[in-house]
Amino acid sequence: MEEDLDEAQAAELGFLGSLVVAGCDKGMLEHMLCGLGEWVQNKSSRLNPIKLSPGHASFIAAILVNENFISSSLRGNAVYLHFP
Repeated sequence: MEEDLDEAQAAELGFLGSLVVAGCDKGMLEHMLCGLGEWVQNKSSRLNPIKLSPGHASFIAAILVNENFISSSLRGNAVYLHFP
């Protein structure tokens, strides 16, 4: 079944039901090994003509939250994204 999915659909499936660290703060990004920022950096060139940086994750996350696709919460300085 996963072979039939395009990159964007596979990404959605990968985050489905997950709690993901947004990792949008520059200092936080330097110490993180996973999260939305890393995914954006590694996968964006397959989905978009321009390769995006981890910093773009904050804009993507804001749009996803605003459009009610996901929700977010704070834990200390970390932003967590809740993918339903």
